[in-house]
Amino acid sequence: MDPEKLELGHISTDEILTGISGRDPIMGELVKRIGYFKLEAGGDHFESLVQAIIYQQISGKAAESIYNKFLKKLGGPVIPENIARLSDAEFRSSGISPQKMRYLRDLSGKTLSGELNLSGIELLPNSEIVQKLTIVKGIGIWSAQMFLIFTLGRLNVLPLNDLGFRNSLKKHYGISGELTDTKITKIASKWAPYISAGVWILWECENTKLPALATGKRVRYSPKSP
Repeated sequence: MDPEKLELGHISTDEILTGISGRDPIMGELVKRIGYFKLEAGGDHFESLVQAIIYQQISGKAAESIYNKFLKKLGGPVIPENIARLSDAEFRSSGISPQKMRYLRDLSGKTLSGELNLSGIELLPNSEIVQKLTIVKGIGIWSAQMFLIFTLGRLNVLPLNDLGFRNSLKKHYGISGELTDTKITKIASKWAPYISAGVWILWECENTKLPALATGKRVRYSPKSP
């Protein structure tokens, strides 16, 4: 199968974890220490994009509250037609900023016009999906990559600009100095074709505040390693 189309459900959790640990002893140690893997994916494509816009740049708790208010104002399913009929006042009373209101209207407008066609999008490779989604205002590369991971369950996605992932990688791989995209890509290539799983483990390390191993016990990243 094309690695770009490899999804959760195509392969077992054991195979995924073995795959990301086998060629990377640091990741192998992190997998042992975390001890679980709960990456889940699914949901309606359009609704997932609406959520991605609303949840941008605010805490999860605040975003959830706003999203619930938004659903009440919507008064029906999260579909382009229902979003298009909302007034400015209804958006504001949901707690949605003017900027995000424009993004949501752009998403619904482009979907209704057919400029953005989500039908069958799951059949496309990652790069084409990112290209399609980023025509919408407010959906950048990062948001499109989150759609790939958490909606489509794609297993070989590397969100280079995700801050939590970058911080965790630098900490647990003992990287000093600048953390370049080249360094990140070199490390993550060892997890292919299950890069998303390696990213998830590092997210979980960050979320649980897992301490880095003592320097003497840690296998440190070396730019000269294969």
